[in-house]
Amino acid sequence: MLRFMSFYLLQFVVVVKTIFITPAIRLWVICFSKGFLAKRVLFEQNVYSPWCESFGVGDKSADYIFHVSSEGELEQVFPLIETHLHSGKLVELLYTSPSVDRSCRKLAQTYYPNIRILPLPLLATMADIDLNYWVTAKKMVMCRYDFFPELLFLTKQMEESWLVGASVKKYQSKLKKRLSLSRLYWVSIFSFFSKIIPATLEDRELIATMAPVSKLAKVFDFRVLRIFNRLAGAEDLLNSKHLKGMKEFTAKFENSLIVGSGWEGELEAILSDTVLNLVQEKKMALFFAPHRLDDTFFNIFKERVNSCSSSIPIYLLLPSHSTTEIIVILDSYLKNPGIIYSQISGVLCELYSMFSLALVGGGWGRSVHSVLEPFLANCKVICGKKIYRSTEIDLITGWAVNEVSVLDTPNMLGETIQNYLATPADHNLRFQLHLSYRKEYDLLIKDML
Repeated sequence: MLRFMSFYLLQFVVVVKTIFITPAIRLWVICFSKGFLAKRVLFEQNVYSPWCESFGVGDKSADYIFHVSSEGELEQVFPLIETHLHSGKLVELLYTSPSVDRSCRKLAQTYYPNIRILPLPLLATMADIDLNYWVTAKKMVMCRYDFFPELLFLTKQMEESWLVGASVKKYQSKLKKRLSLSRLYWVSIFSFFSKIIPATLEDRELIATMAPVSKLAKVFDFRVLRIFNRLAGAEDLLNSKHLKGMKEFTAKFENSLIVGSGWEGELEAILSDTVLNLVQEKKMALFFAPHRLDDTFFNIFKERVNSCSSSIPIYLLLPSHSTTEIIVILDSYLKNPGIIYSQISGVLCELYSMFSLALVGGGWGRSVHSVLEPFLANCKVICGKKIYRSTEIDLITGWAVNEVSVLDTPNMLGETIQNYLATPADHNLRFQLHLSYRKEYDLLIKDML
């Protein structure tokens, strides 16, 4: 009954939006062609390539349609998409954010003609692509969020609709109240899906109070397999980025710390006396991979380090450096230890596998970045306290509570590292996780086919 009511409410919203709201927005963009809306229109109109053309044009029908919001969600469902493409299935991929546009187009170039991609036309008018006609699949997989009316409306056309990575963690306090708008909203959302894969056990318990248990699959995080696959090719990728000497370099230290996606908070953490003493005494290598790769942030970094200690050298790795140049820089570090600062993009997940400790950025800012990547790469993980949006922390603490530390303040880093130095990470645990996830994934794929 709830789904029936929600569907007709959605239908009304979509019609009103298409006929009245969207044309008004487009008129505004024409008159004031700057800002977010103008960029959004340009993003949605960038569909003039063969891999954006509907399968329906060639009288074909896709086997599956996927929707992702941004890069993180694409990484989540990438193993599923890749499995279906390798088996010869036809796949449609919708995506919301311009931030993932490049990755989606690269995927399309690689697997064309078995995939079609489309920026989600949120500002489309009836003169543009009609999503209901562009989509030809009858099985839909949505990842985590972006429950726009257009997407929920699509689930009505599907024989099966899966929600993967389902998480309500950050709403848990509101959802525990039996009468709340938040709870009513999520009950309605879950009613649109025939199968739900929760992100964590805690999510599963909460969702079970709002959706039939028969809809709930086992907890499964597809990104685990994606990370393991990337780590398997880590050395090859690092070699292609001229970082061939990194493994040999870190092996010369008893311990090594990488700061991944670092911000100002992480910079403050590593500039403690305890951390810098470990570095200068050659007991620990220190590598900083910033979230921002621009020179402005590097200058901020350099000024902060110099104001703290002028004797700490900074070794800058650039994308333009050759393998030989980077090896020379690493050799210089061995003679005079300091901080390696890298502006080389696209290799953070793989770099984690070269280090024993990882400080993940964002935890003293807006929200922590991926802690799963360094953990699965055999690092002991440290981060700041802003973890309320991270389901990955819950996964790790369920596997190895002693190998992740959440710190209230940056000045706690030195003591935490000292506590970690005595015991290495449990490599066998990661190996067993890989085996069990591969087995569960194979069973899940059979269920979805």
